[in-house]
Amino acid sequence: MTPPYGQYAKLAENEKAFNIFGPSTDNNNLIPYQNPSAPYKDEFGVEEKENPAKLSKDEFVNQFQPSWAEQLLPYHPEYCKLQYTLGKLADTYQFEADLSKTNTWADAQNAQFTTVVNNVINLINKDPFFSGAGAGYKMGCCKNGCLCCHKKS
Repeated sequence: MTPPYGQYAKLAENEKAFNIFGPSTDNNNLIPYQNPSAPYKDEFGVEEKENPAKLSKDEFVNQFQPSWAEQLLPYHPEYCKLQYTLGKLADTYQFEADLSKTNTWADAQNAQFTTVVNNVINLINKDPFFSGAGAGYKMGCCKNGCLCCHKKS
């Protein structure tokens, strides 16, 4: 959604679906960039004094600020996936971030990222995504011997 390079923000391709310069997606006949989800803001989060939605397409491209992209996100075809990720997978992403800071096996054990049951090292059951309430619980299946298990020698 970043003009003029973003996949959904190319002036020359404004007839394509999801393009912010394309046809109106609602009843007010405003093309998407003219109808942001909230007022455009500057890099400090302050509402722009001059409304970028009133610019021509060319002016919008030439004056585009990265801070404006946030208001265009709802037009992205995968926006619903982003909302799901932010709402349902925050614990999993935190687990991954914490795990990626772990440099040694001893550190992983001390941080309780692993469990050992019947000589099987199990990391996946510690990931909130695969826990009983997690979005990927039905995929987990370390109990069935797939995806996650390594025999401890």
